[in-house]
This record gives sequence, structure tokens and C-alpha cells, in this order.
Amino acid sequence: MSEQLLREALERIADQAQPVPGLAEQAMRRATRRRAARLTAIAAAAVVVVGGSGAAVSVLGFAGAPARPAAQGKPGPLKPIAPGKPVAVEKLWPQAVRTVPGELPDGRPYSPVDQLDDNRLLVRTESGFERTDQLLTYDLTTRQVARVTRVPVPAGSTMFASDFEVGDGHVAWWNSFRRGGRSIIEIWAAPLSGGDARRIAALDGKSDVHRLIIGDGKVFWSLEDRNSTSTGVYEAALSGGAARQIPGTTGFQVLAWPWIGGPGDDWPSTGEGKPGETFHRTLRDLRNGRTTQARLAAIQGPWDCGITWCLGHKTLPKQWSGGNSPVPETYLQRRDGTGGRAFRDLEGRPGGSRQGGLLLNDRFLPYTVEESSKAVSWRLYDTQTGEVGQVSVQRGKHGGYSAIGPRRDPVERTLWIPRENGYMLIDLTKIG
Repeated sequence: MSEQLLREALERIADQAQPVPGLAEQAMRRATRRRAARLTAIAAAAVVVVGGSGAAVSVLGFAGAPARPAAQGKPGPLKPIAPGKPVAVEKLWPQAVRTVPGELPDGRPYSPVDQLDDNRLLVRTESGFERTDQLLTYDLTTRQVARVTRVPVPAGSTMFASDFEVGDGHVAWWNSFRRGGRSIIEIWAAPLSGGDARRIAALDGKSDVHRLIIGDGKVFWSLEDRNSTSTGVYEAALSGGAARQIPGTTGFQVLAWPWIGGPGDDWPSTGEGKPGETFHRTLRDLRNGRTTQARLAAIQGPWDCGITWCLGHKTLPKQWSGGNSPVPETYLQRRDGTGGRAFRDLEGRPGGSRQGGLLLNDRFLPYTVEESSKAVSWRLYDTQTGEVGQVSVQRGKHGGYSAIGPRRDPVERTLWIPRENGYMLIDLTKIG
């Protein structure tokens, strides 16, 4: 087999590689800062090097196999791709879709937080708007509910409990409040088996928490403002104690256990990033300090990298307000420079919003298409198969709707879509 054929074969194998999911986590969107669904998972980027050729294929592996530095070489091209015809998710991936009730057996409404396993959910209830008062497990088979913990609400709260994260048999979150003229952030955790919540750490609240994860008996978090002198990755033991910034992590952000990436980005927004900028170019393993560097094709805009895949978009002129030219462009490429793809007009219309962010479950590219004055569709492009799953979402009374777009969590597993009297649950790990 020639070197070129071998390289192409390995790229096809990588395209078919299955992500290795971990424990899922998803925090519902917040009132003032809509948070995308979250999860913790064990995922690692392994690199397969073709002997002496310089070709490398990135695949997901177990966290016990840390990533090795990618082979040096020129990144491959970004091949033009047209997404396949969208198909309703219930027909395309029936094994991954189910409907769950919107109320607990006693009639209380709840918001889903996490899918703990095939039958159990971690859910939260509220004592007021966005004011979580307790966390519960809900068994969909037996219909049994068990309290995990009560969620404290400090006086003077400016952000109620947010970004619930699961790992190491615990759930963690953060909140913020003002006291004595100071803004304070607290990190909390509780055992999933049940018990009182424990305050893990308290810190200055000038910047919100960007993301937190749990691993190796600790809680790790990073802050939102990458321009602040206090940015970096922090850690504190689940058992409590002093928090500290991990040496050498200035400018890094939490991605998913055990990975952090730098330089960090802010909350993805329209037009963020400059041409040639690559967020999370460096991937660092918290367990051993090993790093890998992304090698990507040059584009007229920024890249944002997750564990295996990087997502880019073309930076449009500030004066552009729609029309037929230029056409919005979106790009995908693995960190090692393989699997490059270019999409035009992905949203299906000129003037679609350009948003940074990451793929879902490090595999699915989400985007939103306006169907009509009454409905929009959420679409998921599968990087492994090229298939596109679609969910129709009705607009509200005033024409508004919830948009789906690239997120900050590179291994997000579960999507929850509100439905009449319940939720549609899409478990991305069940898609073959």
C-alpha cells in the first residue's frame, strides 16, 4: 500500500472512531448568562503516527492513555462540504431519543441537570425564578425520587447556584453574592449519594466562573475574563481547604477532565476572535502536565479547539449587514491537521450569526435554521457520518425561540428539548 493510500485509510478510520463518553453533566441555561448544557467525561486525544511519514490521526481514547505530542507536518486542506439532507432525530437516531415527563411523581416541576445513567436523572427544583433549592435523583423506571442535597442561597446573591457539574461521585457548582461591599464567589459540592452541601472554596468575585470540572478528588475551575490578571486554572480538594492557582496555567481555561486549554476565550459571541487567532491551541493534561499543540490550516478568522476537533469561522467585515456577499463560512479540522472541512452558509440563509465555541460530545456540530415564522429547527451535523439530525422547535408567542449553537463544553453528552408536558432527551453517546 502506498504512503498516500495508507494516509487516506487512516483518515477514514479516524472519521469512524467513536468518542468515549464519561459521566454526563448538563446545567440548564441561566437567566442572565445562558449557560449551555454541561457534562464531565473522561476523554483523551491519542495520536496515531504513520511510521516516518509525518501523517497523524487524532482519535478519542480513555483518559488513562494521555495524549502524545502530535507529529510535525503541514495541516491538510479544508475540503468543501455540503451537509446532508436533515432527518428528524427520532427517525435518524431512534436509539438515542426518548421522552421524559416534565414533572416529578408528586407533581412538582423540575429542570434536568444531568443524565446519570440510562434510567436516572439528576434534577433540580426551584423556590423562585432560577433559584435552585435542592438537587434530586429521579429514576424514570421506578419513578422514585431521592434527595441529593439542599442548595444554600447566600444573602445578597447576585448569581444563584450555576453550572452544576458531576464527577468522582459528587456534584459541584458555584454562586456569587455581595457582602461588605465585596463580590464573592463560592464553590460548593455534595455527594451524589446524599448529604449536606460543603463550601469548597471562596474567592474574589470580580470575574464569573467560566467552567468547572471534578477529577482526582478535586474541583477545578477557570474564570471568564481572559484579560484579567487573575485568569488561570484553580483547584481545591473536594474535602475542603485552600484554593490555589495551578502553576503555569495563566491564560488557560478548563475544558473537560483532565484537559485544560490555552489561550482561553470569552463566552462565544458573534464575530469574536481575530484572523489567525487559535483559542485553546495548547491542550494540557492536568494529571501529568503533558501538552499537545494544534496544527491547523490558515483561515480568515479564528479557531476554537476542543479535545480533538477545532471549529473556525470567517471574520466578516464590520460594515457587513447581510446580503449575498461575502458568504458566511464555517470550518472544522482535527487538532492534528486531518479531516479539514469547509461549509458555506451553514445556517441555510445569508447573514447567519457567526459564533465561536465547540462541538457537542466532540463530534456533533450544532446550528439553527429558521424554518418559518412559527418554527425553527435545531440541527446536528455528525462529523463521523455526514448525517444531519433535526429537531423542530416552535416559536413563542412573541416570535422568540431558543437557539442551538456551538458550546463551551467539548464533550457534552445530552441535549434536552422542551416538549409539551415533558422533555425530549437526546443521548449523543447512543448514536453509533
